[in-house]
Amino acid sequence: MTAPVFVAWRPPADQPKPTGDWMSIAEGELGIHENSLPGENNRRILEYHQATTFAATADEVPWSSSFVNWVMKNAGRRGTGSALASSWLTWGGDLTRQKKARSL
Repeated sequence: MTAPVFVAWRPPADQPKPTGDWMSIAEGELGIHENSLPGENNRRILEYHQATTFAATADEVPWSSSFVNWVMKNAGRRGTGSALASSWLTWGGDLTRQKKARSL
């Protein structure tokens, strides 16, 4: 079984009207990283985790999906709500079909 190839992306049609530019929000978080001191956690990463149903309490827990969910929430969009990165594989819409229809 081969992995899906994503050519283009758009948010799901049922998304609420965005209140912010999600890419600018994400770029504003550049430099955030785990705390390397034993027992210490980066509070910002813990905040990202609160955007998912998993709501992890340590920054050592993989946080990529938590981050994207936090960004979408702060941009006024709905994310997947899941801490699993794979949850994003079915999020959004395929623009390739839409592009083909416009070119016909």
